[in-house]
Amino acid sequence: MKKKSIGICTFLLIVFSGYSQQNYLPGKILKLNGDTLHGFINYQNWDKNPLNVYFRSDMDQEPNIFSPREIQSFVVANEIYRTATVKVNEGFYKTSDLGYSTDISFRTETVFLQTLIRGAKSLYYFKDSEGREQFYVELDAKLELLVYHKYLKDLHNTGNSTNSNSIAEDKRYVGQLSFYLKDCPDIQTQLRYLNYGKQSLVKLFRHYYECKDSNADFVKKSDETKADYGVFAGLSITMLNFEGYQDYYDELANSDFPVSYNPAFGIFLNKKLSRNMGKFSLHNELFFSGYKTDAFYQDFMHENRYENNYMTFGGFFIKLNNMLQYDIPVKSISLMMRLGITNGWNINETNQKIVESVFYSTTTTTISPAIDETRIYAIGILGRIGANYKRCSFDIRYEQNSGMSDLPTVKSSVRTLYFLVGYRF
Repeated sequence: MKKKSIGICTFLLIVFSGYSQQNYLPGKILKLNGDTLHGFINYQNWDKNPLNVYFRSDMDQEPNIFSPREIQSFVVANEIYRTATVKVNEGFYKTSDLGYSTDISFRTETVFLQTLIRGAKSLYYFKDSEGREQFYVELDAKLELLVYHKYLKDLHNTGNSTNSNSIAEDKRYVGQLSFYLKDCPDIQTQLRYLNYGKQSLVKLFRHYYECKDSNADFVKKSDETKADYGVFAGLSITMLNFEGYQDYYDELANSDFPVSYNPAFGIFLNKKLSRNMGKFSLHNELFFSGYKTDAFYQDFMHENRYENNYMTFGGFFIKLNNMLQYDIPVKSISLMMRLGITNGWNINETNQKIVESVFYSTTTTTISPAIDETRIYAIGILGRIGANYKRCSFDIRYEQNSGMSDLPTVKSSVRTLYFLVGYRF
């Protein structure tokens, strides 16, 4: 059932993705001869700088594809990209990929650079297909790469032993920026703890313009997105199942526990991830749900000797649900699906078995736990499909967790189907 659920969700993700490949927004292109084309650009909220730009002067026409060598720049969705032939650092920043060489390998490439800040002092950004981030400044009408290089340093000359390695950094970019922004008196203080990252460098340039009491011509808005929060409630349908090992817990394995219908409710916080057109987000919930079910099992030996087993299970759960959400806007409705994990704690457990042992005219009643060892905490998988309309949502979700049994002789599984409505503030 788990594999089937994951397969269905994966299929839906692929189908939804097919509807989201085109997103033409008003934009303009500056050609090499200085002419400006006004129309629509297929904007994909690129995480990595685009290799080409798809442009339509009219939405009824087929798109024209422009490479960096064919245009000067383009503007779409308040983002500016310019063509530049620049040096690109081919080194790696991930610790797992580092080598011992202090030499930096460069390649020359014509690319679209994203404008972060444009003015008297400008900052540009490039993220290549390998995910390496590069930053550039404009000096004497030429674009200069801010150089940063990480490498391994062998402390004891022992070869490749990881126990004797440390990570060294070539922070040449600090010196470059010290010269580039030298007309700001306190820039050295800002450079002391400067990181080679978009947020840190943009903050530095903002400080420079404040220092000079001037404004940049253009400052790209931050990629940070706001978080949504809200409430939801609905119905849970819980199914309980046991599997016994050999002759252990036959009364559980051979009993059919009725489906339990109960209310469920909670609060959520949804944080959209940047640079993906708002399609992906992290959805987190504090969730409250419960169930209660009972079953009867008779161990019959003969008419004067048998046992009646009355078993009751249940609980009230506090859960932390963490999911990756994928949204597809369809006109005024946003379709969505989620996959993730659920962590639940049973704060009010019901685990009881009443046994009536009948031997001829004698009946003995005992009350004991139905399972000798139970777990209060359970982890599970969670999948959901649904839709958003304005501030309201509706979703159907499926959950399966590891169950309550903490014994190797009996396995338990709890499967729950939810029908929920929500409201976003």
